[in-house]
Amino acid sequence: MGTTDILTLIGLLFAIFAFIYESEGESVFLKFSLWNLVGIIVGFILINYLIFFDFYLSNDLYLDFFYITRGLKPTTWAYIISLLLIGFIFLKIFVLGFPYVNKEKLVLYYESLINKGEFGRVINYIEKYHQKEIHSFHRTLERNESFNHKEYENADAKKKAELLYQINHGGIKSKYHYSRQALLGSRIYHEIVIREDFIRETANKSPYFYSEIIKYFTYKNSSNQEFVMIYLLSLIKENNTFLRRELDTNNNIEDKTRCNYRMEEKNYILKSLLLDIKVAENTHAWHPFGEYGIEEVATKDYNQFDEKK
Repeated sequence: MGTTDILTLIGLLFAIFAFIYESEGESVFLKFSLWNLVGIIVGFILINYLIFFDFYLSNDLYLDFFYITRGLKPTTWAYIISLLLIGFIFLKIFVLGFPYVNKEKLVLYYESLINKGEFGRVINYIEKYHQKEIHSFHRTLERNESFNHKEYENADAKKKAELLYQINHGGIKSKYHYSRQALLGSRIYHEIVIREDFIRETANKSPYFYSEIIKYFTYKNSSNQEFVMIYLLSLIKENNTFLRRELDTNNNIEDKTRCNYRMEEKNYILKSLLLDIKVAENTHAWHPFGEYGIEEVATKDYNQFDEKK
């Protein structure tokens, strides 16, 4: 592996990164913490040093403890470090989630996408990177029935972290990690997912996105009646295709002589509400249907019936 090959490899890396940035935007940089960026810069400096090691050696610009008479050539080391660096960058971009330290920038970035009307991109990011974090947040609430949800919502970031830390179990490391994950899930849930304008704009296009969250509402502490009300009313008023299909295909009592009911596997909306009946109880899932029925009755013109009398 010569110098030209290594430089070509690095050039290809920059070209790929530029292409990804063109399609993904600012989110690419949010995948890296400050220390990640420092490590990448140091890596490129080291590669440059190894590629031109003969020049530095001839001018006595090297450190003795880095120099050995036997072993791999500097260009070989440069190639190995290049591959490791490329692997790390691709891992951060395509596999790993967003670092916790970028949480403030991440929320602001999602809000900017919402303001631009790019709701689909926000949903894709949350589905790919934040579902487990939101689940962690709700699981944290489930662990403590005396958890004050109102106090948590009105608290600042430091107080939220303290509240989540207090109700977790296990060792210090596991508590810190779980609290950090749950705290990020809380930020995404409260500041993005349950925004009323966000729900109304996306519920009909991505109803299963919300059903994945609603199924976590098995405890009163973790449930959110207003969120479910807005979500279901949005589906009902728009005569949502997904909800209508589920209602049409769910009339499937197999044996009329017995109370035997089977939930269709693909009916994700109804499953999220009814598979664990506690979810329906905690969210009052029947209210949106009744609310819409009352609105419909109130807006009907009954003059024709009066004339018949």
